[in-house]
Amino acid sequence: MGDGDLQTSEVLRGVLLAVLLLFPIGKLVETFPRISLRAYTAGGDWVNTVFDRFAGKGEHAVLLAPWEAMTPLWVAQYTEGRMLNTADVKPIYVTTDSPDPSLNPWLANVFAHLNEGPVYLADYRRPVVEGRLFRLRPEGPMWRVVPPGETRLPPLDHALNVKAGEGENTIEILGYSLDRGSVEAGQSAQLILAMRASITPTHILMPYATLGAPSTSGDREFRWTTDSRLLTPEWWPNEVVVERYEIPIAFGIPLGDYELKLGFSDLSTGQAVLQPVPLQALRVTEATRPHANLPDTAIADFNAQVALLGATANGVAHQAELPSFTVKPGETIEVGLNWLAQQQVAEPYTIFVHLIDGGNQLRAQKDYTPMGGAFPTQLWIPKWIAGQAINDPYQIKVPDDLPPGDYFIETGMYGMTSQRRIPLIGRDGGLAGDRVILFKVKVQAK
Repeated sequence: MGDGDLQTSEVLRGVLLAVLLLFPIGKLVETFPRISLRAYTAGGDWVNTVFDRFAGKGEHAVLLAPWEAMTPLWVAQYTEGRMLNTADVKPIYVTTDSPDPSLNPWLANVFAHLNEGPVYLADYRRPVVEGRLFRLRPEGPMWRVVPPGETRLPPLDHALNVKAGEGENTIEILGYSLDRGSVEAGQSAQLILAMRASITPTHILMPYATLGAPSTSGDREFRWTTDSRLLTPEWWPNEVVVERYEIPIAFGIPLGDYELKLGFSDLSTGQAVLQPVPLQALRVTEATRPHANLPDTAIADFNAQVALLGATANGVAHQAELPSFTVKPGETIEVGLNWLAQQQVAEPYTIFVHLIDGGNQLRAQKDYTPMGGAFPTQLWIPKWIAGQAINDPYQIKVPDDLPPGDYFIETGMYGMTSQRRIPLIGRDGGLAGDRVILFKVKVQAK
């Protein structure tokens, strides 16, 4: 081959390489404006929250935080010179990176710093309350660690003098706070309730909220699940229990003024024990943040954050009428989930796919970060941006000793760190539990 042929070959190779690069570069140009961090203020907002809460208070508080919450504080300290006085609050970095999985670093750090002053957590941590040695009281976006039996009433915006239930299953609703009077579609209002019982109830009493607008027929109900709650049979006599409840507002809900009401149900009997009483008005305004519209065919809407568009199991597609298929013990069920990000996701979520029996008992499971850990719902750069869709595969092995019968596949999400389940928004705009049943599985004998 002559020099001319070599030069021609090199030119053709360069042209081919340039053409091949055009696609990824074009996609980068197309996508870059959507993943710009210019509008990302969560880190700075968190820093301001910490300073507003503790600076100049002389509380000698301790703030236990993971690296996601510590990093903005470190950046503020070393790049902006914003220093927290340890007489106000001492941030402590808590790492879960331990060779011993039996260790509970969050609980250990609570015990290690209890004698220094009040202890706060940057986010909800189930390991602190699992042994019922402590309670977690919501305070803004943080959680304060308190002992069981705490009788002090926290500052609240509104006092109430309402009782729910009867006899030994009676509780008092002492007051409430609502973090906002106006909420954008796609966002959530936070309702904090303070409650008390003179005698520990034997039944599970749970609050629910309703939103009613004059221009619509019927109220939207927000019936919260018992996941990650201090249930009434665990209350101490005269203990003031403080809980936070989310009121997520779906995209597409009619805009305007709604009346927020509070009711209670006895889950042990299935009866209402407090008819909804008025709290205050809540205005729903138009969404201003980028978001993707929820298709009418979507299976589920998780907190106006992520939608489940479709699902398959062993080649069978999900349908409105629960589809079924047959397997034998020892076989593997191939599940495919198709997710859509309605907006930038607020926190890292873990997906659960469970095989349950007719009594809701777990028989097999796969709890995973999407795409086997490769595509978490919240990344440093880029975040899971509005409109992104992924096909997410899961495998569940049917236990070898599973008896023949009818079983079900359910899915849902929970916070990767908080382990609190993400609520489902129903088509009417109210809450619809925290899981969705996708398939019936008929297990045959081997």
